[in-house]
Amino acid sequence: MAIDQTTIAKGRFDGRVPPGVRAVLVTAPGKIAHKVDLDLKDGETRSVNVSLEGEKQSGAVWPWIVGGAAVVAGAAIGGLLALQVGAAGAGRAARSARVGSRDGV
Repeated sequence: MAIDQTTIAKGRFDGRVPPGVRAVLVTAPGKIAHKVDLDLKDGETRSVNVSLEGEKQSGAVWPWIVGGAAVVAGAAIGGLLALQVGAAGAGRAARSARVGSRDGV
């Protein structure tokens, strides 16, 4: 915890702070910092309760990359299979045509 950019405590702080506008910054590793400006009057007592949130994870991009690669690979394999099936079907049609022409039909 820092007041006016001066670290004053780790964890809880209970003490005197000079009157005036004070910038209170609460930080912790892996957490999003919380800053609040307090206008303290002479002899005033203030309590500030802060719950820090975890930082956003940048690893969320990886599932999209892996999923996209799987879709591209699936499309490529599907395209190859379609071409092979199409080529096999065309070969059968050509053989059928030749067989029909040999019979004299």
